[in-house]
Amino acid sequence: MIIVREIKRTEYLLLEDFLYNAIYIPEGEAWPPREIIFEPEIYIYIKDFGLDTDCGVVAECDGTIIGAAWTRIIPAYGHLDDCTPELAISVLPSFRSQGVGAMLMNCLFGLLRERGFKRTSLSVQQNNPAVRFYKRLGYCITDEKLDHAGHEDYIMVKDLYQSLHIRRYRPEDELALFSLIEREGEEWTYWQGEDRAKYAKALNNCIVYLAFECETLCGYARCRDDDGFGIYVLDLLVDKAHRGKEYGRLLMEQACRDYPDDAVYVTGDVYPYYEKLGYEIEGKIYRVTRQEIT
Repeated sequence: MIIVREIKRTEYLLLEDFLYNAIYIPEGEAWPPREIIFEPEIYIYIKDFGLDTDCGVVAECDGTIIGAAWTRIIPAYGHLDDCTPELAISVLPSFRSQGVGAMLMNCLFGLLRERGFKRTSLSVQQNNPAVRFYKRLGYCITDEKLDHAGHEDYIMVKDLYQSLHIRRYRPEDELALFSLIEREGEEWTYWQGEDRAKYAKALNNCIVYLAFECETLCGYARCRDDDGFGIYVLDLLVDKAHRGKEYGRLLMEQACRDYPDDAVYVTGDVYPYYEKLGYEIEGKIYRVTRQEIT
């Protein structure tokens, strides 16, 4: 299980390793010696980390730190002004392409919002495939420049208060939605075996809302219409990296907006969460036990 959390002071030294792993090496080129991170233009990203304006998060798997993302206001490649922190991110090679980077970034975005920052910047080589990743997370190219080694870089900026987009499920969303469910772990088994085909059919027969932050799917709600007797929210899931932003409430309230003449009910056992939202309990649900007929 992967946990993303704020970095601890005792973990600051690990940033040297992650800074080295963050260096982009085009396919076919040899890795530079590790000492390259101590070049002033690179080491500035971690030197004396822990200042008041520094923010950082790490991804932990079974007690091992497998990724880190951090921001600093420093005169580095992606510097814009003294109010915009520049981002760096690194995931160990064996854990890449598993959603860890997105989890780190979204957790860091939340931390930056809490600390009052409005936007964040970064610098990335133009031929780095990570450009697409940053665009999916809401970064936009604002400038181009050469770094100290002569590489052509993009300067990219993300508005941390970009609005959430909610829309209805479409068949082409199936893979992304099942990937979201799979990341939740053992409690959600719809993506496994025979249940997957049944659930895919259910998705097409239900009212399903998807929540996106830019192009990243971060939550969904599956509902049933009881023909004028109410809308029932049967499944509600927000990706762990996006929790704490009220996306679950917004998904359920989308049903209220779309069906203003119907009561909207939510099933499930996450009672403290629903009570925190101010929802009222109306009855209980029981499962009918099948008994042999004699």
